Amino acid sequence: MKYKYIKLDNLDNGLNNLINSVINYNELTIGQINDILKSDLHLSFCNDKCVIDAVDRISQAKANKEKIFIAGDYDADGICATTIIKDSLDKYGVESGYYIPNRFTEGYGLNSERVNQAYQKGYSLIITVDNGVKANDAINKAKSLGMDVIVSDHHQIEENVNADILVHPDYMDDRFEGLCGAGVALQISRKLIGNDEFHTTLACIATIGDMMSLFKENRTIVKHGLKILNTHKYTIFDVLIDSNNKVITSSDIAFKLVPKLNAMGRLQELGNPNDIIRYYFLSNDIKEKIIMKDNIININKQRQYLSKKMYEKAITLMENEPFIIIESEDFHEGIVGLVAGKLSNTFNKPTIVFNNNNGILKGSGRSIKGFDLYGFLSEGFNELINFGGHSQAVGLSLDYNDYLKFKNKVLKKYKDISVKDIKDIAYLISENSLFIDDVLELDYLEPYGQGLKMPEFAITDLKVKDFNILKNKYPKYKFNNFEAISFNENIVAIENPKLIIGSISINDFRGKQVISMNIKDIE
Repeated sequence: MKYKYIKLDNLDNGLNNLINSVINYNELTIGQINDILKSDLHLSFCNDKCVIDAVDRISQAKANKEKIFIAGDYDADGICATTIIKDSLDKYGVESGYYIPNRFTEGYGLNSERVNQAYQKGYSLIITVDNGVKANDAINKAKSLGMDVIVSDHHQIEENVNADILVHPDYMDDRFEGLCGAGVALQISRKLIGNDEFHTTLACIATIGDMMSLFKENRTIVKHGLKILNTHKYTIFDVLIDSNNKVITSSDIAFKLVPKLNAMGRLQELGNPNDIIRYYFLSNDIKEKIIMKDNIININKQRQYLSKKMYEKAITLMENEPFIIIESEDFHEGIVGLVAGKLSNTFNKPTIVFNNNNGILKGSGRSIKGFDLYGFLSEGFNELINFGGHSQAVGLSLDYNDYLKFKNKVLKKYKDISVKDIKDIAYLISENSLFIDDVLELDYLEPYGQGLKMPEFAITDLKVKDFNILKNKYPKYKFNNFEAISFNENIVAIENPKLIIGSISINDFRGKQVISMNIKDIE
């Protein structure tokens, strides 16, 4: 990784240089800074017409004793959103059922076959969660059968949605800009049954998991959710995070909890996301919860194992090109996105990884900072069977017979365009200016996430007190003011470094607080 080093002079604004580095790195406005530092945030009730119309239609269903079918999605956001609506309808006293499709055999979103099945079971109202804006065929099928459809979604609207009611952030007050699927579901829930801490917690988890911008209502949802989580009243989350009653942060949710929920959708030959809702989130049976918890953890361990093996295989398939494109029959369709992300981060190159299943390639692409991968692939690649995504991540498929043609076109186009050599930023600070109180004050800005990311710091003027190599591959240092370790075996260890780069945090071990760095680079 190439870095651009920035040294901030002491600013006369009452904030320490670590906090000023966060502000500078994220290019925060005064309004955003004030939003972040507010401590008296209250959840907002959405009084926009789309939410009111949805609640009125649900109330009508209750009065008419109708059955409501909830069509969910298989990622963490979809699972949490489905849970919120199902639990809300149960508490409101409406009969309902739900279904999350298999990502491999059924694909994403509501489809006509599922509509038929719901109709045959007596459902008259469908509510989609975290999907629906691209389901016009299924919506039209439902309407032809006399069913009503409420679409609650947050994905980009690219065509007129034929639903009876569309609940979407685009139709809400600016305060609700950037809600995830569970965030949209939360607005319906709060209008229907009032405030529910469990629902707020689910929306918090989904907001972090779907990497939504952490400003406006999203920030309020996440701050409230973290506050609730840190009461440790919901042990179903504690045991998956392995919190041991310690403080739970946004990073814990992003790296310890969300991957476990997503693993159920990635490896649906081993588990079923529907079971998380029935046997874990909404179950009152302790034995069921324990069995499901173990299942979730074991499936995630399998996901980690497959990810490691696929990454190792991917390294052997890489060529010396500025854009990584690889395929293999050994790659699992549900894991290719994770491998693409790791390759892109490690080598700072846009990456596409394909699973080859009987001649059909299904893949995921991940971009690098400053490069719009979606825009790049949107024109000139008619080989693609399916394609979608956003600037930093795409999903795509093509016939294997077109693979080499596609790959060569991508490489040629990428070499022909002027792609800036984007350097990441690291903020310079000398070791003797690194104080534990300043690091602790970084917690004032929690939660971190999309739009508010923790920068990396480059520590200079180092005084090495101890140095060793763990397991013959992981460098570990003890300096005067902090400790540092890397779990990247590609890092070349230097016994007396001039500069050490990484993210900093507080390690609380047996009641003793120590500044700790996760090393990204050494010079």
